[in-house]
Amino acid sequence: LAAPRLPCAQAEAVPGAAAEGGREALVLYALMALVNLTYNNPEVQHLVRELSGIPLVQQQLSSAAYDVRRSASFCLGNLVKDNDGNACVLVSSGGLERLLLCLNDEDEDELSKTAYSTICQLGEP
Repeated sequence: LAAPRLPCAQAEAVPGAAAEGGREALVLYALMALVNLTYNNPEVQHLVRELSGIPLVQQQLSSAAYDVRRSASFCLGNLVKDNDGNACVLVSSGGLERLLLCLNDEDEDELSKTAYSTICQLGEP
């Protein structure tokens, strides 16, 4: 029996992704997968650090796409939670500064909330 063919994800399914082709959609979905994989998983968190993935995720904080920036911030929060090694890599590679640029005073801004949460996790004992 052959496996059923699943339809490919459309770039238009992600708001604003059509302008950049499918690149933002691909980055967004990769970040979303990494968010799930890194949640309370020290082995994956360590592997991401060993493969130099933290600076790559942090670069996405400068994306033109809001959803990509928000997902990158959320992913970085998972990566540094209870992980001093990842926190050191994030800070030493300029991640703190990039997270600070994501902060604003809008109550409903999810990017700002996740960036703030990630920054707080950097200082937790």
